[in-house]
Amino acid sequence: MDDILSEPCEKTFCPFGAICESDGGEGRCRCPDEEECPPPLPPPSHALAPAASPPDSRVPAPPPGHMSTQVCGTDGETYASECLLRVRACRRPQLRLRVSHAGACGE
Repeated sequence: MDDILSEPCEKTFCPFGAICESDGGEGRCRCPDEEECPPPLPPPSHALAPAASPPDSRVPAPPPGHMSTQVCGTDGETYASECLLRVRACRRPQLRLRVSHAGACGE
């Protein structure tokens, strides 16, 4: 009886950024599309301002690890967002791609 009422995706592991979807009582993994990713956040306005001007405190920096901020992948590539890295990781699992650190590679 528990199996009838349970969510199939609770028992399905989807590696490398895949998304579990319930399909006829079974959990199936699929790779997300780039269009499903939230748009990358623009850099804070102080990042674009000349060095002499103070940062614009009205534009808060996104929190670390936010899905719309740049990340460096273990492949040495900079991704506009963690979501976009996950899309690539899912489509090319042989890369075993993960987030190396927040921010652009080389920072």
